[in-house]
Amino acid sequence: MDELKVGDVMTHLVVTLRPEESVPLAAQMLVSNRISGAPVVRGGRLVGVVSEADLVRAYAPPIRRGAPFVATHPLLFILLRETPRSEVKGVTVQDVMTSNVISIGPDESVWEAASLIDRHGVRRLPVVDDEGYVIGVVSRSDLVRAMARSQELRARAS
Repeated sequence: MDELKVGDVMTHLVVTLRPEESVPLAAQMLVSNRISGAPVVRGGRLVGVVSEADLVRAYAPPIRRGAPFVATHPLLFILLRETPRSEVKGVTVQDVMTSNVISIGPDESVWEAASLIDRHGVRRLPVVDDEGYVIGVVSRSDLVRAMARSQELRARAS
């Protein structure tokens, strides 16, 4: 698998979001495309990533300062006299996205991609060209498929 590059295994058709789009629209885009996150682009260039975790934080009630624990059940919000945010009007993707993004180039090895995903605890890496334009996404499942394919080819060769 040493010869496999990120460009060989990445997903080329990428759902992207713009920073000014609303959080409800972002949630709808992730759900309708059955993905757990998407690159955020301005003029095609990567400026962030928004994930399910970012959106959950946007919808969650604010954490009370000095509270001994974070309420996880809706009834506990009532006991704490706080209610979950049912609407996030005016909140944009830029407000909730991760802007310090780990990305990778298409000519990097899949081993480097796997290492970055593991080290940073992310599910996917945007693949960008030399000018920062998003050209794909490589996910954990893309890497697992590549590893399985590589093992299958080795088994056939022996």
